[in-house]
Amino acid sequence: MSILDEKIGGRQRILTVVKVTIQSTGTFDGGEADKVHLYCKSLENQDFMIDEALIYGKNNEIKSKGLWVSTDANGKIRENSVLAQLVNYYGGGTPNDLVNTEITALPKKNNYLAVVIDDKVTNDSLPW
Repeated sequence: MSILDEKIGGRQRILTVVKVTIQSTGTFDGGEADKVHLYCKSLENQDFMIDEALIYGKNNEIKSKGLWVSTDANGKIRENSVLAQLVNYYGGGTPNDLVNTEITALPKKNNYLAVVIDDKVTNDSLPW
């Protein structure tokens, strides 16, 4: 089959997480804040860094949220945080357990990739 016979593909990418780091990125809610960065490779061997996730919001809209490090009084990842949702969506454990895990990524409004952590977020559901 020729490329001339192929339909246009979607914007979804399947990536493999190769490294997880924490970066101090400045301020969030008026204080110093750290963000988790996922370093990933595509099937085509392209490198990507992802620090945001796409979720389905309360008002039935897709939102991009940062992978901010948010901890409870015991120093554990807050269970309602976007970071916790990411870890749980891809199998649970710890953020470091994401290494060698395949994740799904879609572009945000600005075309930078964000990790999908909600089954309602699909290539067809993006409003942009």
